Amino acid sequence: MRRDAAVLVWIGLLSWSTSCRTGSSLDSGPRTATIDYRVRYQKNEGHPDLQVTIKIRGLDPESSNVTLSLEDWGEWSDLDAYYLCALQGVPPLAPCEGSPAEFALDLPERWDGSAQVSYRIPLVPHGSRVQQSHGLLPWQGPTYARWFTVNTLMRVLVDGEPLIAHRTIEFAAPSSMPIATGLGGVSHGRQVVTMGHDIDNALVYVGEVGAHCRSQAGDLVFEVAQLGGGANINEEVLHWVEKYVGSCGRTTGRTLSEPVRLFLVDEGGGGVRTDHGQEVAIGKDGPRIARSPYFKQTVAHELFHNWIGGFLQAPDESTIWFSEGFTDYLSLWHMASIGEVSRDWFAERMMEIDEEARRESSLGKIAFADPDVDWRDGDGPNETMAYKGGASLAFVLDVELREGGKTGLVQMIRDLMAKGGEYDLGSLCQWMESQGLGDFCAHHVRGREIPDVRAALLEAGFVEGRIEVPLTYLGIATDSEQLICKVTDLDPQGPAANAGLKVGDQIAGYFPSRDGRPEVAESVTTPYRFLLNGLEPSVTGWYLDVTRGDQALQIRLNPEIIPGGYVPGYRAGGGKLDAFFDFRP
Repeated sequence: MRRDAAVLVWIGLLSWSTSCRTGSSLDSGPRTATIDYRVRYQKNEGHPDLQVTIKIRGLDPESSNVTLSLEDWGEWSDLDAYYLCALQGVPPLAPCEGSPAEFALDLPERWDGSAQVSYRIPLVPHGSRVQQSHGLLPWQGPTYARWFTVNTLMRVLVDGEPLIAHRTIEFAAPSSMPIATGLGGVSHGRQVVTMGHDIDNALVYVGEVGAHCRSQAGDLVFEVAQLGGGANINEEVLHWVEKYVGSCGRTTGRTLSEPVRLFLVDEGGGGVRTDHGQEVAIGKDGPRIARSPYFKQTVAHELFHNWIGGFLQAPDESTIWFSEGFTDYLSLWHMASIGEVSRDWFAERMMEIDEEARRESSLGKIAFADPDVDWRDGDGPNETMAYKGGASLAFVLDVELREGGKTGLVQMIRDLMAKGGEYDLGSLCQWMESQGLGDFCAHHVRGREIPDVRAALLEAGFVEGRIEVPLTYLGIATDSEQLICKVTDLDPQGPAANAGLKVGDQIAGYFPSRDGRPEVAESVTTPYRFLLNGLEPSVTGWYLDVTRGDQALQIRLNPEIIPGGYVPGYRAGGGKLDAFFDFRP
């Protein structure tokens, strides 16, 4: 996340610092200590916040270095005491020198091994400057609030190591308000969960929780819940999520043990995966988006992070192209293999991914195996290449493996997990080389060449053809095909005339433009051809920027979506393609 430009100063108890004391280690024997967290959500009109209390009991009274650490996830320390307010402790505590996210308890000579800490975390308004620049911080939307456990609940450390303890977390909200968490599902007013490990990351929501549903396959629990309003699509999503997760478990040889909890939200965009729960945005139009293959793949992508990102871990971010790009491809492959997206769409999506990668300025300038590349450049050329170029690399690698008589790319995931689940640049390249693909690795991983996706589609069993796509009919004829042009004629019953456009108006711009304009078939004979293939039909909010005399106008319209467009593409072939979407270790 980008750092906010604002600089806020320490206030109150956080206005001074001290060095952390060092001392003896805590005995790592039986769990005798307890840590009880209580998080109470207060909507306080205009000033919503979280009130956090931590009660610690049963520590070794001889301990001399006990600290509490609040992970700087989302870079909350940029906001200083605006984020972490009214910090108090018994015994008292203060920031450790050089570590603004860690606080030391000032232990008395005769300490009984217990402590209590409290603090308050304000929720920033959704859509505010702070929330837009620090999107992982707790926020309050119109109907619900969202936060994460990892940057709201302090971890307790003894000599820098997590305390061995029994932990409980209580979430509380006023007036039996719904609470939804990745740890415990959906409750009302209060939810208590126990944890046999240190604080990790979970999604938490309080407020308007719409319909939610639950199922169980063997020992694995599945839950889907919607936040905010909108039509209920939970059952529809739950059906294929259960099938998809089962498929991933079968191919990788590792099934999930934690409940699969998916939260569909009407705020924001994209998706988030945590240790406990995944979030995917659906906007305000649930039923339409539920059928979108793009939405399905977004959900599948976040869920596959349970394997790449969960079972498989990297020590740093030098392999983002693997963790994100390979996840994007393997989630798409699994969805096509179970029939939840069509094979035709699989090919279409791979071509889109390839085109996006090839448009980036980083093309040919960076190599995936370069450890010094900053892959997280805020959706810039490097991050786009990691996602799109990484997915293209994964697909062609899968095809090359199968063409060489290997079982396919999923075997890579199985082999890495079998070796302990840790990977780095070296182990990824070594695996490719062990499969006889040293040249592939040299050119496309250590080198800077993006592999040929179109040739790989043919090798996998797809056949070349034409893909039909819709056009956007406005009923406008103009004096040129240029962006700035004059209206020469209008269909009197067409969308543009109905919206108020007039002959003689000069068009200066439009929205939303279409990437990769399709061809217009010869069967489309209308003389009103302006923007037939220039507007994006899947996005609403169309308008034209128009100059009429001295007036500058913005005319909103609703184009008629008509058939007759096509793009060169690939379609599902025969038996060879069946084998490609099968994996038998």
